[in-house]
Amino acid sequence: YKIDENNYNCQEGMFFSEAFNILKDYGICEWSYMPYNLNCTIQPTYSAYSNATNYKIDSYTKIYANRDIPINDLSEVKNSISQGNPVGIAVWLDSVVANFIDDVTPNKPKYVWDNPLNDTPKIDYYHAMLCVGYDDNLREFKVLNSYGPNSGNDGYLYISYNAFLNSVYEAYWSTDIVNNVRYSYASRPSNQGMEFGISDTIINFYGWLKKGYF
Repeated sequence: YKIDENNYNCQEGMFFSEAFNILKDYGICEWSYMPYNLNCTIQPTYSAYSNATNYKIDSYTKIYANRDIPINDLSEVKNSISQGNPVGIAVWLDSVVANFIDDVTPNKPKYVWDNPLNDTPKIDYYHAMLCVGYDDNLREFKVLNSYGPNSGNDGYLYISYNAFLNSVYEAYWSTDIVNNVRYSYASRPSNQGMEFGISDTIINFYGWLKKGYF
């Protein structure tokens, strides 16, 4: 999907608004029709486009988005998840958690990120993930990453409420066009490599995904 035919590089980032508009206009095909490939210049087949029309969203809603101020209320995020609807988030990562999710050693002990932004300028580690669960007793969220099933803890990352409040700068949910269930449709964890470092001082949507992922 090419956002700008005259100025296009699929290795660069994608804003959340662009990604959700793709889901509205085209949908997203099942994994078997177009598995993730690091070569993001590969275009979808006709069958992939056709299959994707079965999985469109009707709309998406911004819970919060501000590059200078972290999210300040967890209630809507938790409410959406409690209804079975994951929430797309954009997160500032420090080098500790960035190294952890980049580590593909299998069966690592559970790690909870609880001390954000210790050592890294925020702009270097801005990353999009999917928040899929929470536990008020443990006070932590379960977040799906996209670096493969061995990344982090079996493809996931655990973020404490404290770290979430201090590192998440965008959150969104979406409404499915078929059965009106709110969700952000996400493929399974892939073998995508580390891709950091997009900034923009004009557009207010700072979260990004790799363009070739859609």
